[in-house]
Amino acid sequence: MSLLEHHDTILTVTDRRVPLAWWIPAHPTGPLPLVLVGHGGSGHKTSALVLDIVKRLLPAGIAVAAIDGPVHGRRREVFVDGPVVRDEFRELWSQGGNVNAMVEDWQAALNHLCLIADIDQRRVAWYGISMGTAYGVPVVAADPRIQSAVLGMWGTCRAPNDRLIADAHRITVPVLFQVKRDDAIFTAQDNATSLITSPVQAKSSSSTTEVMWIRLESNSTISPDFYKCSCAHELHLGWNFPRTPWLTNQHRPRW
Repeated sequence: MSLLEHHDTILTVTDRRVPLAWWIPAHPTGPLPLVLVGHGGSGHKTSALVLDIVKRLLPAGIAVAAIDGPVHGRRREVFVDGPVVRDEFRELWSQGGNVNAMVEDWQAALNHLCLIADIDQRRVAWYGISMGTAYGVPVVAADPRIQSAVLGMWGTCRAPNDRLIADAHRITVPVLFQVKRDDAIFTAQDNATSLITSPVQAKSSSSTTEVMWIRLESNSTISPDFYKCSCAHELHLGWNFPRTPWLTNQHRPRW
């Protein structure tokens, strides 16, 4: 089996078909840490951006899993991706986003993986940018097995946002949050102040939440190797968190 070949199945959750894909390291030496990847609004569970994460994490002994979003991939009668699906998702989000259903779907996927594979439930992390944050915030808030998260490029400017803000208040695990400077869709205020900063600062002094911010120029991207290292760091695999010029630490409080 080549590195990018994957296992897949379709779960049934209530009356929904939930397409699930997962990748397992070839020679595991014990219970596996797992990263759940929430893809973006124009993608699907085996899109190129998901595979970029797989290529970095699998050789490090980290399992990866992804499900198709609510109007994405094999949930559709006829497969399509790109702007058409993105616009359908935006319309769905404006009507509430089926958030509860997506939380249930992700928890069912994690339950399934813990049954069929030797997953270390103390080392589960979430990675999701854009739509992967829109659903990732509720999922991370709901499931105590998820011990850290990489989020970003989503905020409160897309209504409805009450659920998103409430769930952000409930997150108590370390978060790495990406904000892109001069983002045409989500401003820094939408991303940081409204979604993450305010809820985190509202926590009690006994909370152990830690937030690290990445600020990028508008035409910049982050190497997937950075996400590999950050996920590994949060999963306690002994790798050092990279310190780069564009990584700001002034917003790195512990409560």
